[in-house]
Amino acid sequence: MYQNHTDGERAARRQLPLRSLFFAAALLAAGWMIGSVASRPTTAHAQVINAAPDQHFLAGDQLSLPLLQDMCTTLHQMDARLGRLEVAADRIATERGMSSKKNAFIAPEAQAQ
Repeated sequence: MYQNHTDGERAARRQLPLRSLFFAAALLAAGWMIGSVASRPTTAHAQVINAAPDQHFLAGDQLSLPLLQDMCTTLHQMDARLGRLEVAADRIATERGMSSKKNAFIAPEAQAQ
């Protein structure tokens, strides 16, 4: 029950924490020295992509320009389509006008008979 410790054993127990503390400090110092001596790269390598800026982060005037250009192209397309419709309507109207004139011209003869 009662353990008799000698002075040498007590001294060894006291030196164990001091020894591990010294060893940890030595490892820390060695890591710090290696880190300071090791060469660091002075250049960065990156892939540069020239992308259009996000529409969400544009200011009001920058955002409205692409929108107005898109509206302008749409209006030009609509104008071209309306022009083609007008030409087709004029052609149909002239064909019907000629046929109605033919009917009007034929109608008096039919009445004479």
